Amino acid sequence: MIHRPVTTHAVYLIVLRQSLIAQDLSLTINDHDASAQVIITQSPQEALAALKDVLRLEAAFVSIDPGSFAKSLLDHAIAARGGRAVLMGHEAEGLGPTQDWDVLCQPFTTETALDLLQRQRQARQVIPAVSQQRRQMR
Repeated sequence: MIHRPVTTHAVYLIVLRQSLIAQDLSLTINDHDASAQVIITQSPQEALAALKDVLRLEAAFVSIDPGSFAKSLLDHAIAARGGRAVLMGHEAEGLGPTQDWDVLCQPFTTETALDLLQRQRQARQVIPAVSQQRRQMR
């Protein structure tokens, strides 16, 4: 497990047993955001412990089946920190993205992971703009 001290930089979580793939994904995240803090764990339990001091989360890449994830404490912990889940694995790939999570298919390329991160960033920017427009209309 790699756990770095909490910073003011964007925080990303990777929950994946395959350390080589996790490291590759971490490097891709740093290509997207050079100042990002990336937390890598191998299980949802380790992830919950690592998120204890994290106030804001950008995204969490989690290798888990969608049914288990939807019922998990990790799902709630990610959402409570404003993060968007990205599920990985055969079951998630078969189901596809939903309003609750995105899916990163394996094997992934740097380009597909960067594209997903960019779409998530754009979606986060749209929500505050819509909220601001609604406040101005009142």
